[in-house]
Amino acid sequence: AISFDISKLETLFSIDEQQCPSTNTSTTELKTPKAASILEPNRANNVEIMLRSFQMNHVEIKNCITQMDIQTLGAEKLTTIQATLPTPEELSLIQSFKGVKSELANADSYFLTIAYVPLLNVRVTSMTFKATFPHKIR
Repeated sequence: AISFDISKLETLFSIDEQQCPSTNTSTTELKTPKAASILEPNRANNVEIMLRSFQMNHVEIKNCITQMDIQTLGAEKLTTIQATLPTPEELSLIQSFKGVKSELANADSYFLTIAYVPLLNVRVTSMTFKATFPHKIR
């Protein structure tokens, strides 16, 4: 039979806890703070995709909507904006957010930016109709 010296194995293969960095502190230090999101994850993801495809910042989009600038946005972007407009419930949640606005996720920040456009839904709907009307009558 083979005999093992357990104490010798422990000294050869054990790790000194003082030399090993604590896993609790290293994992918490590496975590980045997550942006606050009020929207549902799928909804926020769809809005994020739309925003990335536009290559415009939130204020530029808001200004185009406010000024009813159909030329800059175009029919395709307007149709996409109309499809992703915030619901009344989402607007209420965004407008009642009491935290730090700069810590909001990108989609939430976009909704907050456009939330105060007067008659947002009517404005975007009419812009979309005007932009797509020539294609509809052909």
